[in-house]
Amino acid sequence: MMRRPKLILAALTVLATIAAGLPGSPAQAAYPTTRFLVSASYSTASGTITWYNRSVGIQGYVQDHNSSPDGYSQVRFHWFLDYDTEYGVSQTRTANPGERKSFNFQQQGPEGGIRIVHIRVCALVGGCASDSFPRPQ
Repeated sequence: MMRRPKLILAALTVLATIAAGLPGSPAQAAYPTTRFLVSASYSTASGTITWYNRSVGIQGYVQDHNSSPDGYSQVRFHWFLDYDTEYGVSQTRTANPGERKSFNFQQQGPEGGIRIVHIRVCALVGGCASDSFPRPQ
């Protein structure tokens, strides 16, 4: 008589293990991503934008290609609701001379979400470059 509860428990454990390995519901689907690469003469910013409902996740690096001690590279991120309306405060990340600096952060957005991320990378010596990345449709 004691074998039946153990058998049921074992069967439930197996079913739970199988169910845990199945793909999630559509609500757990992956968020869209956009790769970015912005380069100026002595600096590069590269990574991925993950588009959440309102916010965006930014992961990547900024690299300074000049080993001169009197230089550095900086990437600046601006958030837009459309092509004319900037949202919130921009964020920056800086790499020292010859350094590659990683970043991974999330920027909260308003109702309706951040629609465009504008990325500008500058080297203290060598100028700037920028590009805009719209939310995928």
